[in-house]
Amino acid sequence: METEKETESNKGNNQVSNNGHVISEHEKCMKHYKRLKYYCVDDDLQLCSVCAIFDHKKCENVDVITTAASKEKCDVLRDKLDKTINETLHVVDILKEAEEFILGDSKTVLVEIKKSKETVLQIFESIINKITTETNDLMKTRQNFDDVLQVMKDFMVTLDSMKDSQRCVISHGLKDEILKVIDTTYVLRHQLNTFNFTCKFDEHQKQLRTNVLSALPLEIQLKVKQITKAQPLKTLIVTKTTFDLLQPLYRGYDFLSDDRLIVVDFNNSKVILFDNEFGVQNTYNLPYGVSPLDVLAVNNGEVIITTGNDRKLIILSISDSGDIKKKMICNVTRSFSCISTLDDTHFVVSTIEHKTPFRMVTLSGKEKKFDINIHQKKYQAAACHCAFIQHHDKVVFTDKFDDKIFIYDILTGDKSVVVDDQIKSPCDVSVGLHDHVFVCCEKTDCIVELSPAGQILSFMKLPISGPRYIAISQDKQRLLVANSDTCLLYQVLAL
Repeated sequence: METEKETESNKGNNQVSNNGHVISEHEKCMKHYKRLKYYCVDDDLQLCSVCAIFDHKKCENVDVITTAASKEKCDVLRDKLDKTINETLHVVDILKEAEEFILGDSKTVLVEIKKSKETVLQIFESIINKITTETNDLMKTRQNFDDVLQVMKDFMVTLDSMKDSQRCVISHGLKDEILKVIDTTYVLRHQLNTFNFTCKFDEHQKQLRTNVLSALPLEIQLKVKQITKAQPLKTLIVTKTTFDLLQPLYRGYDFLSDDRLIVVDFNNSKVILFDNEFGVQNTYNLPYGVSPLDVLAVNNGEVIITTGNDRKLIILSISDSGDIKKKMICNVTRSFSCISTLDDTHFVVSTIEHKTPFRMVTLSGKEKKFDINIHQKKYQAAACHCAFIQHHDKVVFTDKFDDKIFIYDILTGDKSVVVDDQIKSPCDVSVGLHDHVFVCCEKTDCIVELSPAGQILSFMKLPISGPRYIAISQDKQRLLVANSDTCLLYQVLAL
């Protein structure tokens, strides 16, 4: 057995086996620096003679390392190493391909990013140009108002400086010029639009995602500013009275010139007149079996009532004291539901179950189609409503079941179709302040405000569900909206 001194002397020196093989450092025991000759199965360790005798004498399975056993273990280890090398080479090949792809494709990506950058810059440049154009138009409009205002002031000075003997003759001579200037002012007023420019970016666009291409193009929206607000005034609950055979079903509303409210009751075939405080001033029973669908207040305290399949227009006169009298009954050839004023003698009516959804009619019963292309579709009485924007010569028509609002220019034939997530089951429609269009939407419980061109200006959420009917006073200061059992009256406030 080797002594400790001998062991130390062997440290760092290469030993030679009996067959002349030089023993490498990997074949030596790291503790005693002797050749590894034994294998302990219990501890899975290779041992030198010193380890085997002194450190593993209690182990039961200590064997001499044979050449075959050494080769077998070496082969297993070599196979594992070879497999790992191959797997690593495969990963390296993938990384090389990815590197080549990135280096080759990056040029294309950079080109696309530059294109997208140019597109975005063009969009913003377009917005800048739009704002500049609108600003210039606004300045021109203001100058037009200044010019017209000066002309009117000059006319006033002229009229005020006249002597009584001259006033009649000269004012008659200036009449046409004065009326022309007044008309010019009116046209300028109704051409005004107020715009609020905003750029809307989605959240993923704000965060500049890695995938730049999918984040473009950016969404740019031009929104017009809300013009009208409304303040609640009164509430009317529809209730059955002792004079009603059935629960009332109010189908049409309108305001007289003095803000009294006129309503038609479909179920009980009658007309109800409310005073300014929503108190009943008078009622009028229509002929037996007549089912009124809509009512329109016209000049001189007269109202026109549509009767659907009865094919009649009933004209009533209402006095200041509340007396209601029948003036005349006009027979028509088709069934009408809604009615709106076109001019002093003509009216726009929506048809029932006819391929042309709206047309014009006079109080003599003469009917005529508009000389424009109108979408062809048949509607039931409750499926559509219409109104006329007099100063823009446009008919507004709502399609309840298709969730659409049509706006037709009766002079040019141009058509706009308004759709929006908030416009669901659009019902009654009325024209209010600034010739803006107000439509109540039954399924979304709101009123949508549109410009005459069809731009969405605002949405007003209502405290009632299922609003179906809307009416605006003749001075445009009051707005009424109603469902089947509640009527809400608002004061209109202009911003």
